[in-house]
Amino acid sequence: MCNAIPANLEVINDFGSQNEAERLRILLSFINEYIGDESRFRGSKSRNKQTPLTTFIRKWMKNNQIEELPLYVWNMKITKLVRMCPELANDLRRTIDHVWVWVRYCDIVDLRLLYNEIYNMMIDIVVTPLKRARRLLEKKGFRLLGSGAYSEVWGSDNSDWVYKINKGEDDGWCEYVTWATMKGYASTYAPRVHSLKKFYGFYIAKMEKLSKTLRDYRDSDEYSSSIEARASYQYFDQIRNATYSRDLKSLSNTVRNYADSNFPGLIQFLEELIKEFPKGLDLHDGNFMIDSRGFIIVTDPICTSSVRGASPRIKHGHVVSAA
Repeated sequence: MCNAIPANLEVINDFGSQNEAERLRILLSFINEYIGDESRFRGSKSRNKQTPLTTFIRKWMKNNQIEELPLYVWNMKITKLVRMCPELANDLRRTIDHVWVWVRYCDIVDLRLLYNEIYNMMIDIVVTPLKRARRLLEKKGFRLLGSGAYSEVWGSDNSDWVYKINKGEDDGWCEYVTWATMKGYASTYAPRVHSLKKFYGFYIAKMEKLSKTLRDYRDSDEYSSSIEARASYQYFDQIRNATYSRDLKSLSNTVRNYADSNFPGLIQFLEELIKEFPKGLDLHDGNFMIDSRGFIIVTDPICTSSVRGASPRIKHGHVVSAA
């Protein structure tokens, strides 16, 4: 066995820019190297085939004049592959989801089962540190405060900090807080992160505790009983919608004056945010929180990650490694 790293890892880590043929080559190579007994994935028309998956995909590629490209002939361990290509699992799953061939030929090969197999094979590597992090936090007296699609937040009554731990699928949050910290926004409109470490697609962060989301505020008695509070929220909604449409210049002078008076620098922050992250905005009012000063904090505005290569790292509030 040779421990050399395949040169094609660069292609895999640039998966998003590859055409459909290249993505299928990567998928086929992964199946050849890492999927074992293919009999599990047989469909109604592939009972007599020993390798229904590879036979099916190779035939499809041949019909579409796609040449096979070997990628993993070096027998790289799955753990090392995940470390070198942290987004591979999600990339392969998205390929299976979006390429028309998977749905059209599902009666030949059980491709939904393959989807789950690829997901479970690689997600197990993330689940182990997630379980360890939960146990450690529980021992230290922390409890689960909230959970979303991508992460959990753990806190304690005895600490001004909370821990955010990823549940297995990258959402771009690490890249967002790294960028915001480097730009100096961690003291204004972005979360103040004391430490962040990301590995194998899993991350854990220690960050400031925030009081409530704007969604909580909207549902509060303070909001329902105050005309001023409702007017302020309407201004916020206009700012949020203009950010979604990436057209902050369309804001009226009234809304701009409100923002400049109450949250100086917010519009500039949002303009830089949408410039830095050209896709994948997630700006519902549950992703905006209020800190101890009454300031709006944009906690989790990005739902996709396009970063490849080195993982971001924050220590004592300072970025020491950026993706």
